[in-house]
Amino acid sequence: MPITTTTHYALNLKQLDILRLLYRFRFATSYHLATTLDIKPDTINQRLQILLDQKYIGRHYDGQYKIHGLPAQYYLLEHGIKALKHYVRDKCDDKVLHNLYKDKNAKPSFIAHSLNIFTVFCRLKERYGDGLRFFTKSQVHSYTHLPKQRPEALIRLDADNRRKEFFLEVIDPNKPFYAYVGKVRRYLEYADAGTWKEGASTKLPNILVVADSAGTEIRFQKQANRFLKRHYEEEPKMYTTNMDKLAAITPGHDRVWRDVEEPQKFLALSDTQ
Repeated sequence: MPITTTTHYALNLKQLDILRLLYRFRFATSYHLATTLDIKPDTINQRLQILLDQKYIGRHYDGQYKIHGLPAQYYLLEHGIKALKHYVRDKCDDKVLHNLYKDKNAKPSFIAHSLNIFTVFCRLKERYGDGLRFFTKSQVHSYTHLPKQRPEALIRLDADNRRKEFFLEVIDPNKPFYAYVGKVRRYLEYADAGTWKEGASTKLPNILVVADSAGTEIRFQKQANRFLKRHYEEEPKMYTTNMDKLAAITPGHDRVWRDVEEPQKFLALSDTQ
């Protein structure tokens, strides 16, 4: 049988944009990529097909996906990882790049969680545009002044001539609920230790928690409030929402966040303390 090889052509900037997004979020669908890059679905599908043919990226997609109406899930392959090392090495973390080699065999629960984080970004980006900056766990891996157990993202929002910063947590329904209750305690310990101030000159970020459902959100609020009531410092504040509420935000209708200590109030991110 003849051996077939793939010729790898030089990447253009538009193709590199896709690889960099897969580095940031690990997994993506065409919806995530088209929304983030602000291009039409047909255009992103053409670009993805070229990267697939060149074996820079792989995808999870088979007959079961079609039956259930699920979109293909894209991830980086070895040649895509090597391309990032070659073109944007200074913006990539070696340990993160090493972990990307495992994505071909990632568990469905990890893929689903990664996609949920990307969806949260897309919802917020659609609402806040260039005023929002979203640094994923891959991007902040080497930041020594962040919590040891890294948040899913560090968010910066410029609104009303003010900058606000947030740590983002997205509740994974496939993980034990008590793990997220434990994160509340660790965030309070982190705040008391003053670690953030060792590497940043800004106010300690508040914490945003996105639940998978309204029921999980309420359950988390009750548990988190128990810890916050016993914490005498004003920082950090903690706000919650859920995926359904986040999907409905539009300009002027984005009061979907609730203060854990005052859950009856709905706030926009720009209204948080």
